[in-house]
Amino acid sequence: MIGQLWHAGSAEQEEPYFTAVKDGFRELGYIEDRNIAFECRFPAEQYERYNSLAAELVALKVDVLMAVTGPAAAATKVATTTIPIVFVLVPNPVESKLVNSLSRPGGNITGFSNIATDLTAKRLEIFKDTVVGMSRVAALINSNDPDVAQRTIDDVKGAAATLNLTVEPIKLRKVDELEGVFSRISNEQFQGVVLPFDGMLYNARG
Repeated sequence: MIGQLWHAGSAEQEEPYFTAVKDGFRELGYIEDRNIAFECRFPAEQYERYNSLAAELVALKVDVLMAVTGPAAAATKVATTTIPIVFVLVPNPVESKLVNSLSRPGGNITGFSNIATDLTAKRLEIFKDTVVGMSRVAALINSNDPDVAQRTIDDVKGAAATLNLTVEPIKLRKVDELEGVFSRISNEQFQGVVLPFDGMLYNARG
């Protein structure tokens, strides 16, 4: 049995990745309801639910836990020290103290990291080259995790300083705040918007 702790609110919101996981297992010979079962939990980006949902999966005695995004990985690590955990979409698992190192994760947790902080400067450089005369941009920051939020702000501001750009962080905690945030961005005449990698902002796409 595979326990999956996602980040969005439903299987539909997790597409196409939700189906891709099952397709991947099928290619390896694992067919749902035949020789494998999936238990899925969807916290809908409500940070207070991650720990309880992780505990639910552990209580079911799943064989492996799959954690999608940093908050899910952190919750599963707290929930068990024995069930193997595989995480995905974690920006920096070493700095987040999920693993000891990339080469030797240690403990019962490992996974796939999308380390992208080194790309921040290059992304801003391309952005500035694309928008002629750009000097001031807004950076949307998910403030639910203060440590990650501060690291993101530091990364973006550090990259902006080398490009003679002014970056103003705009914090939000819920998707329904986006309308007000973009109204402010429009009224204050920002010339661009930076969207760091974040599960909540990704979930609000479209």
